[in-house]
Amino acid sequence: MKKNGLFVFCLVLIVLFNSCDLPVKTNSSNNSSAITAEQKNELFQKQNENSRIFVFETNNEEYLKESGYTLWSENYTNTSKNFEKIVCTVLKENGDSRAGYGIVFCCSTKSADENYLLTVMINKEGEYNVGKVVNGFFSSISNGWKECNFLNRALENKIEVNYMTSGEHINEFELKLNDVVVTYFADSENIQPVFENSKYGFVACIGPSEDFEYTTVNVKFEIMN
Repeated sequence: MKKNGLFVFCLVLIVLFNSCDLPVKTNSSNNSSAITAEQKNELFQKQNENSRIFVFETNNEEYLKESGYTLWSENYTNTSKNFEKIVCTVLKENGDSRAGYGIVFCCSTKSADENYLLTVMINKEGEYNVGKVVNGFFSSISNGWKECNFLNRALENKIEVNYMTSGEHINEFELKLNDVVVTYFADSENIQPVFENSKYGFVACIGPSEDFEYTTVNVKFEIMN
């Protein structure tokens, strides 16, 4: 019995050490978990000068962390005082199927240690996660990963975010995945964010068990609006 108990305990440790915080699927719903997050515009390369397609690709082992690593870019500016709707298609071609990728918005980055943004991510497990990063610390607004039957696990997906200025969900963001409304959300600590001159762009998460010896993490993003 003691040997069996030790075996089970070891299995639990293996699962824990091979999982990642919320931007990569875990069995935890702890919203206070933190990950290492960094703005890296140079890793999100425009396909060509006039293109609205960006490609993220890396196999840099520097980003292999025990709790995963989140990289984002700020490519566009919300020039209006109102929120400018974001429509983006995303396709992950290589990388951990549990690791998130998607869009960031309402970005306000003063330095590596002083930043704020909201994010919508999906993964290839057919799930989405809505969250925020404050000074490098991620927390989930949606209480972790949520299953979504409208997501394509192997194909391109469309993410659409708008801000409601009237009606039942006033002062909340509306999230559509592949043209279907899946949720409304808000940052309870920032109910009325400042949109003018905030940035938006893309995000890709590196799982702790990426096989960088043989492959890369590769994600394609295209802004449609």
